[in-house]
Amino acid sequence: MPGHRTEGVLPTDDSQATMILPREIMWTPPPRPYSNPFPRARLDERDQELRVKTARWEALLASLRVVGGRGEPR
Repeated sequence: MPGHRTEGVLPTDDSQATMILPREIMWTPPPRPYSNPFPRARLDERDQELRVKTARWEALLASLRVVGGRGEPR
């Protein structure tokens, strides 16, 4: 169809030779300055959380251990 433009297609006449682009391609945000996703403080904090959780589980398991398989708590 002459004069009919669809998205992503170049028009045939040179007077309007601008490509129609999808919105994501037309504008991209400026790049953010690089930041480390794993800063040392966050890792230390996470490590501490995991140590506490591990200690709780170990205490729970120790309290559930049985003597001689007869179901008697230690």
